[in-house]
Amino acid sequence: VMAKPLRADNDLEKEQFLREARVTACLQHPNILTAYDVGVDAEGEPFFTMEFVQGDSLKAIIDAIAAGEASKIEAFPLERLLNVFVKVCDGLAYAHSRGVLHLDVKPANISIGPFGEALLCDWGLAHIVPDKAESIAPEMASAESYPDADLLNDITLTGTIKGTPDFMAPEQGNQKQPVAEQTDVYALGAVLYTILTHRPPILGDTPKAVMQATAKGDIAPPSEVAPDRHVPAGLQAVVMKALSLDPADRYQSVAGLRNEIERYRTGFATRAQEAGALTLLRLLVRRKRTAFIVAAVAIILLLAGGLAHMARLDHQREVAVQARDLAEAHEQAYREQRDVALALADDIRGTTMHMINSEDFLNAKGKIQALQSHLSRETDPANIDTIREYLALLYFVRQDFK
Repeated sequence: VMAKPLRADNDLEKEQFLREARVTACLQHPNILTAYDVGVDAEGEPFFTMEFVQGDSLKAIIDAIAAGEASKIEAFPLERLLNVFVKVCDGLAYAHSRGVLHLDVKPANISIGPFGEALLCDWGLAHIVPDKAESIAPEMASAESYPDADLLNDITLTGTIKGTPDFMAPEQGNQKQPVAEQTDVYALGAVLYTILTHRPPILGDTPKAVMQATAKGDIAPPSEVAPDRHVPAGLQAVVMKALSLDPADRYQSVAGLRNEIERYRTGFATRAQEAGALTLLRLLVRRKRTAFIVAAVAIILLLAGGLAHMARLDHQREVAVQARDLAEAHEQAYREQRDVALALADDIRGTTMHMINSEDFLNAKGKIQALQSHLSRETDPANIDTIREYLALLYFVRQDFK
């Protein structure tokens, strides 16, 4: 695709266009738009050719999600948007390593392709860090082959502030405060804020009002701005740290911010979150869900087995107690029956002995039956002999000599 400036009425506008082309051309990264050729055509109009980009901008996607467009909501859940964000961080971290600050990072400058591509575009406000300029390309260190350093700042030679107020760091509106990697970190924090809330971190009726609020650091946490949306505590802490008013309080590099996102995506607490023990435990359970489910099932089975065993022991103990009580009852009944039997035996014995001592032989037959019955239960040998002798006498009286 060939790009030409919308306005090229003077040399400054042409130079600014070519500067963007040269900066883009010297950054070769999968997540940065590639420029193939830079030049001036026969009419003296500058141009550069770049790769053809398919898809939508991140801004268009977020706006569609906020409007309730079902296809975009389904296609771009938070996890996929975070994946895009991480890719943008990768591209920007590479640019920083080459000494280039973007200074206009915003959803509108992030292109998302249909197959997961994420490209950081529009390097028109890029700033070259002098200490790292020579690391980009040897020829860029000379003024003859590259624009004046003043043209690389977000403040042009006319003193006009360049950038998007909704995503500009406080120092971008202060000509006395230098920009640095932390300036782009702030913009990334604003992009992440927009992903979570579907709106920039600061709103205002005019750009001036937005810049004034930005300079004060008047930013409400995402969970307060979008209470109807689930804003993870770990990501909110990352966003608020990246949007700190003082650059020293932000992440000192894009890599540091990226690592925090990766910590969240892999189930760990972010460092900015300063999570307590309960949060760390909850995240550990979430990361090791399968292991904890297996452990929980094992514990439940062990508890169930233990309770069942205890129930069996209680049942066996109850059965044993019942058996003991029954045995004691039987023993008591036996003793009572024995006492009754002994008393009855004594009575029978007394009656029998009285019968033996009696000289009445008229009822010999009845006496024989009574004595035979008593003889079967008698245990005293002496009484047995006495009963047998008397039985013999009764048989003799009845002349029953069998």
